[in-house]
Amino acid sequence: MGEPRVLVVEDEVDIRRHVVRALEREGMTVDQAGDGEEGWNTFERELHPVVILDLRMPRRDGIELLRLIHNRRPETQVVILTGHGGKDDAIQALNLHAAAYLEKPPDIDALIEKVREGWAEYQERVGVPEVSLGATPEPPPDLEEVRRVLAGTRTMPKKEDE
Repeated sequence: MGEPRVLVVEDEVDIRRHVVRALEREGMTVDQAGDGEEGWNTFERELHPVVILDLRMPRRDGIELLRLIHNRRPETQVVILTGHGGKDDAIQALNLHAAAYLEKPPDIDALIEKVREGWAEYQERVGVPEVSLGATPEPPPDLEEVRRVLAGTRTMPKKEDE
């Protein structure tokens, strides 16, 4: 299935480093940002199927960033990670299409599970086929060859293994 590219937007340096290291140990590619503005700029530059987002940050809060992300790429799966949230924040985040809402300090196993679930949901939404590592997809048929076959002027060659 491959691993997702994840963006971690968290202003608390120790938590951000801990989360980034854990995801990298799982084989994921991770980008990081220390505030909401940096997070938005990073999100705009690269495709991130999954974003881990703190709610309370300088220069753009998590709710604003969640709205922007959803409006720009609604298929992106956002996992909210917060130490300051309450029931109202959770409801607001989930109403804005957050995929999950976790409290700090994060249970790393639960966070990794949410990231993997988000990646699977992203793939389902955008139609990314599951690919086995090392598998080489078969090239598409030559369009002109297909047209000749359909027109009856040529027959498709058989594959050697048929």
